[in-house]
Amino acid sequence: MAEAILGKIIQWGLLLIFLFIVMFAFLNPKFGLMQKIGKASLSFERFLPDSPSKDVAADQSLPKEATSIQQRFLSEISTYSDKSNCLLRFSDLSGLEDTKLELVNFEGKISSRIQKPTGQKLNPIPTGINVQLCKINAEELYNCCLKNNEATDCSKCGSQIYSTISSVLLSNDKIVLSSLKSGEYNYAKGLIFKPTADRTCFIPVYSGWFTKPGCEASGDKLDDDCITDIEIKISNCGESKSCKSPNLCVSAPECSGSVITNEACQNDQVCCAFN
Repeated sequence: MAEAILGKIIQWGLLLIFLFIVMFAFLNPKFGLMQKIGKASLSFERFLPDSPSKDVAADQSLPKEATSIQQRFLSEISTYSDKSNCLLRFSDLSGLEDTKLELVNFEGKISSRIQKPTGQKLNPIPTGINVQLCKINAEELYNCCLKNNEATDCSKCGSQIYSTISSVLLSNDKIVLSSLKSGEYNYAKGLIFKPTADRTCFIPVYSGWFTKPGCEASGDKLDDDCITDIEIKISNCGESKSCKSPNLCVSAPECSGSVITNEACQNDQVCCAFN
C-alpha cells in the first residue's frame, strides 16, 4: 500500500517537472521558443507588400478644362427640351485630352462623370431635364430615308430608327456605347439626333479608303458620307427654315426620286429639291 502511494507521488512529481520545463522553454522572455517565433515573424514582415494608408486621400484632381466641357456639354444637350425630330449641336470636346466623359441613364435623367486614365470616375453631375440616351439604328435609318436619296421625310420613320441605351463613354475622337458588342467607334462629332423630345441619340459612323462613295450603312454604323444627307433632311433644333426657291413644297409622292430638305412647308407637304 505504501509503495503504491509513493509511486503515485513520484509519477505526479515527474509530470509537474516536465510541465515546468515545457512552460519555461516556450514562455521564457529571453530564450523561450515563442520569443524566437515572434522575432522571426518580425524579420519576415519587411518582405510583405505595403498596404495603403487609410489616412491618404484619393486623388481628386481633374483638369479644369475637362470639368468646363462636362458642364457645357450637359447644358447643350438639355437645350430645346421640347423639340423633336431635329439635330442638336454640341461644342468641341478636344479639351478632354486623356479624360473621357461618362454618360449614364439614371432616374429619368442623364448623369455624367469624368473618367480619368486610371479608370477613376469623378465629379457626378445630372442633367436638369428628363432625357435619356439613345443611338441611331443605322440600317433602319438608312433604309427608311437615306437610301438612294429616298424622298421619305426622316421624321416620319418612327421609333424603328433609334434604340435607348444605358450608357456612353465619350472622348474627342471615339465613343463606347453600351449596346454595341465591343470596342470604340467613330461618331458624328458635334451632332446629336433628337427623335423625340426626351431622347438624345448619338450617331456611330465609319470611314475608310475602300468604302464606296456616298451614303450607306453597315451593321450599327453609318458611312460618314451620310452626315451631309442627314443635315439636309433633318433640321437643326431651334431652326425653322421655310422652303425657298428653287425648292418647292409638294406632297411626298411628288418628290419621289428627289431629295426632301429640312426646310418647312405647311400642312403635310415637304420641301423638295428637284434634281
